[in-house]
Amino acid sequence: MLGILLDTGPLGILCNPHAGADTVACHRWTKEMARLGATIYIPEICDYELRRELLRTGLSRSVHRLNELRTEYKYECITTELMLRAAQANILIDAGINVVIATENATHLSRFAPAARGQDIQIAS
Repeated sequence: MLGILLDTGPLGILCNPHAGADTVACHRWTKEMARLGATIYIPEICDYELRRELLRTGLSRSVHRLNELRTEYKYECITTELMLRAAQANILIDAGINVVIATENATHLSRFAPAARGQDIQIAS
């Protein structure tokens, strides 16, 4: 089974209350990945980063949507142990977890774990 960690960029797109093409495509992609058996994770640190910006800019509808997403997908809480281990390179690979990070910044994050733009992540059906 594949786990997909949503980085702040894709998470922000999913929180957009306006049904633009990017938002619709991102929702369609996450639903399809879940249907094919992937577990979609919302890392607490990404929730924090996005929520802070949404609150700062007064985007209450997006905050409400972020709260809804926490019930739709698996919310991955930060623990001290996790943060200490995450400081080491390749923590996700070393832990034996089959994950990929859905991000708009794959070049940077791929130094630590498999990462790709969301729409580039595929699961054979």
